[in-house]
Amino acid sequence: MTRAGFLAVLLGTVIAQPALTQQPGRRYGETDLFRFLLQAHQIEPLRDFDALEVDPDQNALFIFGNTQFLDEQSRVEDLRRLIRMGLRVVIATDFVTSQRFADELGVKISGEFVKTPQNSKLAYRGMLVDCPIIRMPPRPALGADDDIFGGLEIATNKPSYISRYTDQLWRLAEFPPGLVGEDGKETRISLPFAVSGEIGSGQFIVIADHSVFINEMLAAGDNQNLQLAIRLIRWATQGGKRSQVLFVEEASIWQHFPDTIEQFDFPFPPPEVLVQIANHAIAGLEQEDFFNRLLLEIVPHRQIMRVLALVGTVLLALFGLYCLLRSKYRADPKVPRLPERLTVMTGDATAGERRRQALLRGGNLAETARELARQTFRQLNPDSSATPAGVRVHGPWWQRVSWRWRVSRLSQLAEGRGYPAVSPRRLLKIARELSWLRTAAQTGAIELS
Repeated sequence: MTRAGFLAVLLGTVIAQPALTQQPGRRYGETDLFRFLLQAHQIEPLRDFDALEVDPDQNALFIFGNTQFLDEQSRVEDLRRLIRMGLRVVIATDFVTSQRFADELGVKISGEFVKTPQNSKLAYRGMLVDCPIIRMPPRPALGADDDIFGGLEIATNKPSYISRYTDQLWRLAEFPPGLVGEDGKETRISLPFAVSGEIGSGQFIVIADHSVFINEMLAAGDNQNLQLAIRLIRWATQGGKRSQVLFVEEASIWQHFPDTIEQFDFPFPPPEVLVQIANHAIAGLEQEDFFNRLLLEIVPHRQIMRVLALVGTVLLALFGLYCLLRSKYRADPKVPRLPERLTVMTGDATAGERRRQALLRGGNLAETARELARQTFRQLNPDSSATPAGVRVHGPWWQRVSWRWRVSRLSQLAEGRGYPAVSPRRLLKIARELSWLRTAAQTGAIELS
């Protein structure tokens, strides 16, 4: 992998998978949340295998992780006997299962890990190649209770697959074609992921990955593993008819199901950690002159020079046009036009008109702007002074900030502060703002006090 690919994978993995971040005091891969779901379904934990002998048709068994302990003391034969008597069993493991296990239950897990190719749509979050996605359409033929995987999108975590199962079992879920095995070869068939079967009056399900039920995968939020866990619990307990479960994880029996999970979240790594990772990787890329070499690989040197020449030509043309427009003759706005000058000289205009013309000639309309602002505030709030003491805006925060700043500026203008000179163009802008203020006050968007 190139350094660029390593950077992308490293940053993407750290940032895109908060579920894989460990909390202080909590180890990766635990099943607190799954056992909490058992407690939420009002299920009591059994304390040993002997407890399954009492009314097995009223109990259920979950086995997660290594199953080698079943080969000891004929437990796998006892398991088949209990299933025949009505026990419901869920076995989830990515470990290789023994021949005795296959002989008694009719299914064998290879123990070989499978993953997706690089940049495959089959990868969880588009980049986690060790976490192939399983998407199973609903299958009404299995029945609502037995279609455990139907309509769900399940994210696996370094899964194995079922290498062999008998015709008496039926397939519940499978991987899409195109996964890569440990030998590096792509599979052209859909590898089985989960099967189900019946022995006597009991049933069992075998799943080729127990990591789909760890805390980090159930709490991820961007998959449907949690829904799968709930479906499995309801299937194993027949919708609550079975109230006792023996939960075995890595050959150890859990004798307690948590009734609460405090601070059950998986935060992002601290920002300083991400910054250090990014800085280190980028520094390495710069030392190798990676970015320049990448640019030259994508765009040839000759094409870069052509683009630079074209951009320079366009900029020079724009600058020449600007200079040409600036050199054009323009009438001086400060020089009075002849008709206006004649009117002033003849004295036909009124005193107010002469005052307006003098202001126009001077180019300062601050007095007119000030009077216009005062009149507007008197119209909007006749019971108060010329300027408002406060303003109330009904709208989002950015409108409140904008209107308060605008009213404050117009209030300063009405009080004769902050605007020593107002040009004709500026006066038009002030008039538009006062018009907007009147409209906003009339529609109730703002209130002046």
